[in-house]
Amino acid sequence: MHGAKYWFGAWGVVVVDAVNRPPHAATRRAIMEGTFDQWPQQKFFGERRQNLMSKRSKKAAKTPPDHTAAPVGVLLARLPRSSLESLLTEAVKSGAVPLERIRQALPEAKHTLVIAKPKVSGGPTREGTGLFDALDDDLLVTILSKLAPSTGSDLGLCPRRYSTIEGVKICSANVSRLVQFLPDAATTVRSLRIASGDKHASLAPDVLKKTLSHFKNLTSLDLGGKKATAAVFTLAAKQPWASTLESFTYRECGATPFDTVGLLGQATHLTSLSMTCDADVLRQLSNAWRKNRGGDAAPLLASLDLSGGWSGRIGWPALEALPSQFPELEKLKITMWLSNAQPFRQLAQPFARLLELSITRLIASYSGGHLTSEKLGSFLRTIFAATPVVEKLCIHHGSMYVSGRERKEGKRMDPFPGVDGALAELPTSLVELTLASMSGPEGALALAAALCADRERFPRLTPANASVTKTGGVSSYGYAQTVTFCLDPKVEAKKAADKAKADKGGKAGTSSSRPESSLHGSLAGSDDAMSEDDDVE
Repeated sequence: MHGAKYWFGAWGVVVVDAVNRPPHAATRRAIMEGTFDQWPQQKFFGERRQNLMSKRSKKAAKTPPDHTAAPVGVLLARLPRSSLESLLTEAVKSGAVPLERIRQALPEAKHTLVIAKPKVSGGPTREGTGLFDALDDDLLVTILSKLAPSTGSDLGLCPRRYSTIEGVKICSANVSRLVQFLPDAATTVRSLRIASGDKHASLAPDVLKKTLSHFKNLTSLDLGGKKATAAVFTLAAKQPWASTLESFTYRECGATPFDTVGLLGQATHLTSLSMTCDADVLRQLSNAWRKNRGGDAAPLLASLDLSGGWSGRIGWPALEALPSQFPELEKLKITMWLSNAQPFRQLAQPFARLLELSITRLIASYSGGHLTSEKLGSFLRTIFAATPVVEKLCIHHGSMYVSGRERKEGKRMDPFPGVDGALAELPTSLVELTLASMSGPEGALALAAALCADRERFPRLTPANASVTKTGGVSSYGYAQTVTFCLDPKVEAKKAADKAKADKGGKAGTSSSRPESSLHGSLAGSDDAMSEDDDVE
């Protein structure tokens, strides 16, 4: 797919450089209309190509062409639609269509069963297109005809040397040309991802506006980067697809989260939202969706991701309001900013439909310490009570930051808090559990083993989905170092074998990391707060 996108980026240059040349304008039109098969060779390439080709001879074919006559069905399949319609009209009027009539509608080179493959030209058939200069026109047309359908309904655009998203790397001058060249892109593209870049490489705001206004049926939009300004979002709110958006991702960009309210407020069918914003933006979106859906109709938002970035941290009051603002939530990912002075009241309304909850951090690393065991236990009980049907629960307490200067002055990281017995109130619907940077007097191994052994309460939580983390001090950057291992010996043996294989191949991995997908049923903590060397993650 990446190779295909590279060809598209390059072809955007080819089309523009040769747009006033009859052969290339004809090639582009033929690809988009699907009628290039019916053009005679002499007319298609013109006299100019013949003059260029006479300067250098083509490479001789290694094997003679196969002149076996193709069956009637194969010939009919090769006919363009216009010729088929003419033949059908003639057949209805006369009652029969002679085989010679079909042959006359096809170029002579396509009368045989096996069509000779296009050959690379010995000399350029076009100029100023880089490596494409050496390709025969037939070969280039064949390549592009194969690449065009690969874009489907998904398109990604980003500046050159900018890889925050997967997409075509292209400069501002060629974006509109590429979009115009793609066949039926205005109506077929449903998912659009644009990273406008930064001060080193970017797509201009005017280019973003023209690109967004070109599409008519978008249902998913991923937009970010320095050049995604408030004016870009204002224009996006005026597009016909604004009311049909189902998924939206806001990345750190020139516009503020408040600038997106005009666009998102119209997206009454939005089910997935990923952005960094505060409680005020969430409240405005909830009110706008209820109003535009007809009074007090509940928003349809099912997936909400507020993690990432300092502006994405929310406090306890914002979390309390989420169940009433978005009652249809099934997946929630947030980053919080809590302190020991914060009281944790029971939520007035639980997350009745929430199946996945991920809290990436509870504390602010640079401006506070760890929560106490009593405060963390109170928080966990409140969360467990508010998520009665949750299946995947991931809560990371986080660790405070201690700089090198502070360590020299004698400051040490606070011990990780315990869970204060809160695990006794875990929802019985759990399939995967992660409680990171927490400890307990029972010891991580004993605690994790007891949860997995309680098949009556947790029938789907197994040792293969449970892990234990050992904390090994503080790194030179001031953060806690951890090593995680699985309770299932078979899983751990497989991990060791994979690591040994990677080390042997020169791709050694670190023992302190593993794929996020394997963090199932884990319990974590700190050596300083436990009676044994293992910690609960």
